[in-house]
Amino acid sequence: MRIWITDGSPAPFADLIRLSASHPGTMGADVAYKGALDEAVPVGRTTVHMQHPADCLVPEAEWCICFPEGTAAFLADPSVLSDSTHIVLQGMIEGKWLNRMGDDLLWKPASIGNNLLAEGTGIPTTFAAVESGVVNGAIDIRYACQAGHRTQSASVDDLRGHNILGLTRAVFEYCREHGLSAEAVNCSARGPNSALAEDRAYLGRVLAAARVTPAELATPAAWVTVMREAVKIAAGDGLMAEPGAPMELVVTVGSEVVGRGGMTVVTHSPARSA
Repeated sequence: MRIWITDGSPAPFADLIRLSASHPGTMGADVAYKGALDEAVPVGRTTVHMQHPADCLVPEAEWCICFPEGTAAFLADPSVLSDSTHIVLQGMIEGKWLNRMGDDLLWKPASIGNNLLAEGTGIPTTFAAVESGVVNGAIDIRYACQAGHRTQSASVDDLRGHNILGLTRAVFEYCREHGLSAEAVNCSARGPNSALAEDRAYLGRVLAAARVTPAELATPAAWVTVMREAVKIAAGDGLMAEPGAPMELVVTVGSEVVGRGGMTVVTHSPARSA
């Protein structure tokens, strides 16, 4: 599937499209949504390949907005999106190669080409219902790492207050202006256990190790230092996915499973034919 992958962080990544929509940031001030298209997101199951022994992949539990009647009408006129638009929420793994966020502050090498959408019926709803908090649902990503077993999780309620209708309109506005298409819109990591980047304790350790204050994050140089320490701490704590051990993605509404998926990291790319 062609899915817009969203970055909701304040980091000044150099290779992302900045959208017209914003949302409340983890550290207080509103943050502009950014992102890029992932041209071929698999559904249900996939394998991702390490390029180097030091590669460090961690999964992020993220919601994706899908459209039961397709996206042609919204690409033609994003303004027709409204609170009452029918959508389907589905869970996804946003695979993140932390070590590929290098000194050049590029996001795509870490975030594009290693994502997975769950297979299943998902959660039929509307933007208004999500914002009002009446929609139940949860994502759990269970995976093996050097530290043992870890779970990243998110609930539908984590999307409240994050302007997902505005995000979706902005994505389709950008696609229309540039002659692009998207079949679904990823919502970025929302919720304190959805990703390392949303974990305040982890972020505090990273900032302390980098000797960077929140005020200093106005400069790209400070972010480069932060990224280096983020990788060191994740690797030192053994939080990266173990090669060969499948991650399990499960999306539930109460006791009902509405989405499943699996991702496995392997240590080498398949041999190319001569």
